[in-house]
Amino acid sequence: MSLVGWHGSLLLMIVAVVGDGLCAAFALFGDVTGRPTMPRLFWWLLWSAQIPLGVLGLLGMALLAGGARPRTPYHFMYGALIVLTLFGLYGLRPAGWMRRTVAGPHYRESRWLMLLCLFLAGLVLRAYATGAVGR
Repeated sequence: MSLVGWHGSLLLMIVAVVGDGLCAAFALFGDVTGRPTMPRLFWWLLWSAQIPLGVLGLLGMALLAGGARPRTPYHFMYGALIVLTLFGLYGLRPAGWMRRTVAGPHYRESRWLMLLCLFLAGLVLRAYATGAVGR
């Protein structure tokens, strides 16, 4: 399979979206049950689900270095938003710099993580659509 084929792999995108969806469901369950913090299993699942995104990102950078361009420049915007969302999730991890800043008496970790995981899954789907279809 070519570099373009791997970068446009439906399987890698599905694995990332399903992993993000599971994380969102896990966080929703934590929110409904009133957990103050998410367990280690959540964070393990979250970062494991991002491995396919890392592979897709590296393949995309290799294609860009080789002169290939997506059908629409929005593909770059969605890629940047994915990176920013992952940066936010990294900052909200246990002992993360953002957690120390935003955590207060009314901070619901599970609710924010659920929203970020859903947002991330939507961004991955949208980035795939702009790369594959160009819209």
